[in-house]
Amino acid sequence: MTNSIKLFDTPLKISEVPYFESKHRRVSAAMIAQKEVGSISNCLACHSNALLGDFHGTYVPNYGKIDD
Repeated sequence: MTNSIKLFDTPLKISEVPYFESKHRRVSAAMIAQKEVGSISNCLACHSNALLGDFHGTYVPNYGKIDD
């Protein structure tokens, strides 16, 4: 992930990191806006094993599984 950040270009949010953006390009504003998610920073809404550092097996509430 850090390889996607340019030298001296430190993003303030994880959602501004190019790697993060590329992995979430198929996530629509409607998917994020729903009450079950609420924000792109709510990792646990779609990544049930996020607390373990595992962000695979993405399941967006009310939309279903999204392949990595």
